[in-house]
Amino acid sequence: MRWRLTFGSMPPAALTKDLIARMIAYRLQEDAFGGLDRATARLLDAYARGDKARTELTRRLKPGTVLVREYQGEPPHRHRRA
Repeated sequence: MRWRLTFGSMPPAALTKDLIARMIAYRLQEDAFGGLDRATARLLDAYARGDKARTELTRRLKPGTVLVREYQGEPPHRHRRA
């Protein structure tokens, strides 16, 4: 079973097949491309704990901000219409 190879144990019985597949896929992606940076990991931990003070971010997006996702260090290719 892929779970055992990836995590070293049997999956918890309460997990659905869909969630198991997602967790395996995330771990494979993390191994291939790296995990979260420390700031993001701390932020997610704060959200999980319900720590309101830490989740009020300085990372607020301002109006007009453009989010661009990179793939292998390259921004997406944009096609302009004439």
